[in-house]
Amino acid sequence: MSRSPLTPYFRALPPYLGGKQKLVPWIFNRLSQVIPQGQWTQLRFLDAFVGGGSISMAAKVLGFQSVHSNDWSARSQLVIKGLLANQFQVLTTPDQLKLVNTQSQQASPGWIEGQFCPAVFSKRHARALDRYLSNAGQLQCPTKRALALLVAWRLITDFVCMPTSIGTSNRPYAETLDALRDWQTLNPKRFVDGSMSRLLKPSWSSIERHMQVTNQGVFSGTPVIGYHQDAFQFVQVQSGDVLYLDPPYPATSNYETANRTLDAVLFNSDPAQQPSVSPFSKGTPALEALLDLAQQSTCWVLSYGNRVVTLDELTTLVKRVAPHRTVYSEARKYTHMAHVSKNTQNQELLVIAYQ
Repeated sequence: MSRSPLTPYFRALPPYLGGKQKLVPWIFNRLSQVIPQGQWTQLRFLDAFVGGGSISMAAKVLGFQSVHSNDWSARSQLVIKGLLANQFQVLTTPDQLKLVNTQSQQASPGWIEGQFCPAVFSKRHARALDRYLSNAGQLQCPTKRALALLVAWRLITDFVCMPTSIGTSNRPYAETLDALRDWQTLNPKRFVDGSMSRLLKPSWSSIERHMQVTNQGVFSGTPVIGYHQDAFQFVQVQSGDVLYLDPPYPATSNYETANRTLDAVLFNSDPAQQPSVSPFSKGTPALEALLDLAQQSTCWVLSYGNRVVTLDELTTLVKRVAPHRTVYSEARKYTHMAHVSKNTQNQELLVIAYQ
């Protein structure tokens, strides 16, 4: 399967911890060995954990009969509403003018400036986000509001030195931009890898660039129906020809904790509130229970990590839950954040179980 048809659509998706964009060709290639691609137009595709949206986006591009995309998190709902289920609505030039409108600038510090400056953002960036999100809230169309928040998601990653530093280690850079720290105290690498130059770009140009990229992900094709359900409820209520499962992996980064600051900024929530931990992050029992509830779907495609289980152990688990299914399994070396992780033993596990 060629990667080229997916490239512009993947560019529209927000940066996402644990995203599957690089693994999509491998996953769908292995699926085609079980179900020929010529039959996909007749199949109902279910995605129980949308996350950053790459699997559902690929299913939409590749022409399944219908795609049913589910996720419990509010951030993934932006992906579902703004891009996956959206067939035609884009952000226009008048929308851009509304989003960059400076008349909404508040005399007193806005909520983001008050909560996250300078721990996360410089004053300039915090004020830009306060203004932008206030303007985005004035858009009348729910789909356009979702698109605008996807642009905000990208802005947030632009306004920190490194995308992985949201809410963790951006303070030195924010303080430097606010003239509270000497430039010479910063890591010299940040001046040659493009990180600092990105922080110095005007916010209006970033908004324009991100709008254009986000709009590229809007196209008319396979109908996508979005759901906002617990995964256990979703697999019980929905049945499909192909059910893709990519639950949180045990002993890896907890999505809600890792995205707490991002969620707080996007949805004006309490940044101090301790997020709940997914049962899937606590071990394999939740996965086994989920599979047991998903028996009505014909073909399971399961992505998993190897921090807790080996490929043989995961295959055994699947066979125990569904002894009547034919099971194919494979592993490949893969690190989701190679620039952060020093673990060279990371693998992505893929199990396909069909009947």
